[in-house]
Amino acid sequence: DGLLRLLESDPGPFPHQVKLWESTKSEAWLFGANRSGKTEGLMARRAARRRLGDPAPRASYCGPGLVIYDKAIKSWVISLKHDMNRNNVQPKLFDNGAGVESRRPFIPKSEIASWNITTQTLRLKNGSINVFMSCDSGPRAFQGADIDDADFDEVPYEDVYKEVTLRVGGGRRLLIRGAATILPPPGEPGGITWMFSSKVRPWREGGKSDPNLDIFTASIYDNP
Repeated sequence: DGLLRLLESDPGPFPHQVKLWESTKSEAWLFGANRSGKTEGLMARRAARRRLGDPAPRASYCGPGLVIYDKAIKSWVISLKHDMNRNNVQPKLFDNGAGVESRRPFIPKSEIASWNITTQTLRLKNGSINVFMSCDSGPRAFQGADIDDADFDEVPYEDVYKEVTLRVGGGRRLLIRGAATILPPPGEPGGITWMFSSKVRPWREGGKSDPNLDIFTASIYDNP
């Protein structure tokens, strides 16, 4: 069990990964250098949420003397491109046959019900569903659905981000988590992303008490 191995490893999870896991706010980001463990921390949280379910589940049925709670999670994992999902993100979560990881995937095969490579949908036996999305599909690809969790691997396009924040179902809460560098990935043109001016700068200039946003940072030296 790759998730258990991460939790029990020596020296254990990195402090910045734990901070991301422990955040209870609607949105939390881990900004760090390459190889700082940010994506691994994000995917470990995703695996735990999907495997263990919502700790505050909603009632899906109420009848005479009976209440049934649905703990299953419906989530999106969003990368800039499909290739980044296939090669960087999915192998950390489950064995998709495309990646070579030093650690076992965080979701064992015994808990997976199905993997549809065409629709990029992973279903667990406990009912949790995860769809892998890519920003290069455009904002329209993110319309019409409601989800419990959205995880961004790297800073998304701003129009995609705004569309994702609308995917809240009635009586439900959307949790947004992200792991990224502020600068674009190697080979991508452009300077500091919109995320700095829209979220990081206001947070640094007095918004650290924002009840809806947490920001954590890590350098490459935080990964021994």
